[in-house]
Amino acid sequence: MQVRDSVNAALEEQRKAKVIGNSLGANVTLTASGPIAALLARYRDQLPMLFIVSDLTVNLGDATGADAVSVQVGKARGVKCERCWRHVPSVRTEPEWSGICDRCVDSLAEPVKS
Repeated sequence: MQVRDSVNAALEEQRKAKVIGNSLGANVTLTASGPIAALLARYRDQLPMLFIVSDLTVNLGDATGADAVSVQVGKARGVKCERCWRHVPSVRTEPEWSGICDRCVDSLAEPVKS
């Protein structure tokens, strides 16, 4: 939760500087060392949802030293999904799914009946 607080503070700074509009418009880079690095590596796939950002990079340093985390925030790459507002590499172009990402298509698709 301390890392999340640090990310939120960095996001707020960049929002005030008008680099990003909201957290989903952000690309966050975490550089971590110490035991916290192992924790971040373990949950790497869930971190974008925890931090409510579109794009996240985790750079891991020495896991044997003291805990240290640095946060850098920039503008997210890609295009904005019209449904979830995440910035993704691409959105769908088919008429029934136009402008939304694959994750949203999966969420909205009818379940296959067997």
